[in-house]
Amino acid sequence: MSAHGQEEEEEEDALFLSSYADDLAFGSRRLAVVQRAINIVADYSDTNDLTINVAKTEVVKFRKGGRIAATDKLYCRGKQIQFVNSFKYLGVTLSHRLNSFHQHVQARSTLATLASFDIPHLRGLSTATVLKLFQIKVEPVASFGIKTIWPYLTAIDYATLDTILTSFLKRALCVHSSSQNRLLYSLLDIDSFVGTLQSKFNLPYTAAFGSYLYEREMKFLSIAPDFQYVVDTVFWRRRWALPLQENRHVYTRIIFHGFHFKFCVNKEYHFACAQCKCSFCANYCGQYHSLFCRQSPFQTLPQLAEPAIPAARSGN
Repeated sequence: MSAHGQEEEEEEDALFLSSYADDLAFGSRRLAVVQRAINIVADYSDTNDLTINVAKTEVVKFRKGGRIAATDKLYCRGKQIQFVNSFKYLGVTLSHRLNSFHQHVQARSTLATLASFDIPHLRGLSTATVLKLFQIKVEPVASFGIKTIWPYLTAIDYATLDTILTSFLKRALCVHSSSQNRLLYSLLDIDSFVGTLQSKFNLPYTAAFGSYLYEREMKFLSIAPDFQYVVDTVFWRRRWALPLQENRHVYTRIIFHGFHFKFCVNKEYHFACAQCKCSFCANYCGQYHSLFCRQSPFQTLPQLAEPAIPAARSGN
């Protein structure tokens, strides 16, 4: 046998072993090697009055796709061990597609979102406090294992992670969950969640990450100029960002959509276009026409957030 052939055979017979407390994980390229390891652990357990919980013991066959073979079977003390498509070890979900961590990202997203709901009275907190609480309470949950899985993440995974932050902030700002994220980032002048993680942990700039950032930047270019004008001139004092603002929902919703649908002849929720016309003054109805319409029936800004529309003013 050549040295190269012997090296390949030794690699096939190699056993990976990892243990932490009472958790034990091992693997090999060959099923027989794994079975021998199980037998050794079982014998050791019997000798030392330990018990293996076969019901909680699982096997994953890492593969590109397809089903496992009919001959792929492992046993522990006569009981067959269940094959699964993924398992969690030390907080990281490993899929049968070893280079995919989509399930892990989804699981961390769910846990992080649940953690975010433990923070009460978001709407009464300043935006600075909201961001700090996210960093303390939610980010550690969402970013668990991020250094290990980062090189394998896809654009979908990055979007899932970013949604954790945007959903949290939209609740705090009292805007709809479908509000555009680009407006949220621009309003608060913050980076995306994955951008923050990449910078904080000095994570590699992968092709998937670069593609995701490029697509995000293209969306930023579509922000209408009047958005920044309203933010910088009408709401320049940023009272909506302070704590205990009862009318935060009014100010932020004006900023995000201007209550355009309450003025435009098209009553469906939409963004302003060249065909938009004000149902009160009959002039062109821009995105923030509600702030400047001289025939507006709304006497105050808080009235814009009320379900009912006041009677239109009579012409002069």
